[in-house]
Amino acid sequence: MSLKDINNPTHPNYGWVVMGQLWYVDICIQLIFFSVGILLPIWRDELGITPFQSGILGAVGFLGFGLISIPSGLMLTKYNPRKVTFVFTFFMAIFAFAHGLATTPLILIFSRFGFTVSMVCRVQVQVLFIQKWFSNNLYPVINSIEMGTRALGQLITFAVTSYLVVFLGGWEAFHFLVGVLLLLFLPSWLLFGKERNSHGVEEKLPEYSGNPISILKRQKTVWIIAGAQIGAAVSFACFVTFYPTFLIDNMNMNLKQAGFLMSVFPIGSVFGSFTAGSISQFIGRRKPLIWIPGIILPVCYMLILHVENQYMLGSILFIMGFGAFVVPPILFTIPLDMRLKPQEIVIALGLIRTLFPVGATIGPLVVGLILGTTGSLYTGLLIVSPMALTLFVGGLLLPETGPSSIRTDDDN
Repeated sequence: MSLKDINNPTHPNYGWVVMGQLWYVDICIQLIFFSVGILLPIWRDELGITPFQSGILGAVGFLGFGLISIPSGLMLTKYNPRKVTFVFTFFMAIFAFAHGLATTPLILIFSRFGFTVSMVCRVQVQVLFIQKWFSNNLYPVINSIEMGTRALGQLITFAVTSYLVVFLGGWEAFHFLVGVLLLLFLPSWLLFGKERNSHGVEEKLPEYSGNPISILKRQKTVWIIAGAQIGAAVSFACFVTFYPTFLIDNMNMNLKQAGFLMSVFPIGSVFGSFTAGSISQFIGRRKPLIWIPGIILPVCYMLILHVENQYMLGSILFIMGFGAFVVPPILFTIPLDMRLKPQEIVIALGLIRTLFPVGATIGPLVVGLILGTTGSLYTGLLIVSPMALTLFVGGLLLPETGPSSIRTDDDN
């Protein structure tokens, strides 16, 4: 893309400028969202967080997704997505600062919930920029880049959080830094965050006169897409919340060793996310990239509780990261394959962002209760390990919407 394209908000390539800014915010989000597992041992010592409160901290972020996704999708699509993005990114920065000012577990929990609600409201309109700026055949690739960017944010989070906490002099300063990074986005967005209003795009995004939530009644496929993730969400949320503590308490690692091992997971996630769209387009199918991870992930979740060799652990965590993050770009592409109207797609993706947090909320709460009752983190994590099998079931039930299915329909 040339400099001329960057300065021309009507040029199709300008969409990359818009999405690049949004993906920058996505990376900042991960620094708050996924640093919890790394910071829990510190909060346990400094703020006296109990096992159940640890579970709440792991769950409350996902709870925000579950409560807000569909309502925000219904309300916010009526407004200018550029302005919605600006306002809720500002609120995210405020709640990032609130993390750093927390003096009790309750304030920390409230700050995390507020951050998540603001994040969900911003994310809900992000798909509208994708539809406005890119053609249909690029949707799988864009979704892969988007999920890959978030996985990259997780990698950065797991790799640098423990070092930044030491370098900055505490976890409070770490959250202040994230707040500043979010505020830096705002002037850039005012200058370069544009909407495309060309004639061709207006035809692509017509006015919608019906009730978009009716898609939930008409399309059972949307429910299968969303439901396939519930069990995987249970295992994933428990893993990112409690596994660093498990490494420290059960495998006698220090915080930096645990952080380094945890960073291998998002390395696999980056590869899985960035290659999902290309792999799916190459094989012409969506379903195998859903049901195959549904077999691999439960095995990996159980193995990491028993393997002590760090090289083997790293290999398993890489496979887990790849398997966990090759799925979301595909699930988020299927509603686009179905050629739903933009407002219906927002609701469909809102359902995905609602049911995933159901599992992600329940899981850490259950493991936290088991830990508080039995004192065994191993038992809690072992119980939730097989839950990712829901991907296998959902992957088999879903209709195939990939390029191969389009070719088959054309032949018929």
